[in-house]
Amino acid sequence: MKLSIRQWLLLLAFQLAYGAVVSLVTRAYHPCEQPAPVAQSRAPAPATAVRPDSPAAESLRRFGLLPEPGTSGAPAASPAASTLEELLDLGNSYFTAGQYQAAASTYSQALGLDPSSAELRNNLGITLHYLGRSAEALTTLREGVAKDPAHQRSWLTIGFVSLQLGDTARAREALQKAVALGPDSAVGKEAQRLLGQAAPPDK
Repeated sequence: MKLSIRQWLLLLAFQLAYGAVVSLVTRAYHPCEQPAPVAQSRAPAPATAVRPDSPAAESLRRFGLLPEPGTSGAPAASPAASTLEELLDLGNSYFTAGQYQAAASTYSQALGLDPSSAELRNNLGITLHYLGRSAEALTTLREGVAKDPAHQRSWLTIGFVSLQLGDTARAREALQKAVALGPDSAVGKEAQRLLGQAAPPDK
């Protein structure tokens, strides 16, 4: 059957309208399936990472491995935090809410005010780990202990991240340093517990 020009135009218009409807329905049915920007491509977070909202994470937080939750919920938009204390509280709030990119940015900003702080590098390091940037996390943590070798919590975090990555030799080395800095402290006791997980296999 030969179609007239008008019939061809009507058929084309129908196909375009049908395609638009299908596209809208599909997006509504899968609202969260947006492609990740190429610029943000990075290695996935370790499958064995402890979720920050899990009981294990709460235990680690008690022993000083994870940042303490902020005093308020994570803000919907970044407020004008400017002091070191405000930035630390804001970073912790972002971390607690699972907004790790915002937390990392805030901790980095705080480090600009106090670049010698091993505590801030510890918080930034564990945040980078949850972003799947574990190699960068370890670099940040080692910079912290280079500035303050007696910062027990940083050695614990290095051991924790190394253990998550399966590097038990480096994990043991870091955890042993954490224990040596105070075996009876809460951090030292948690380091001893993690050492049990990093023990070499029996021959």
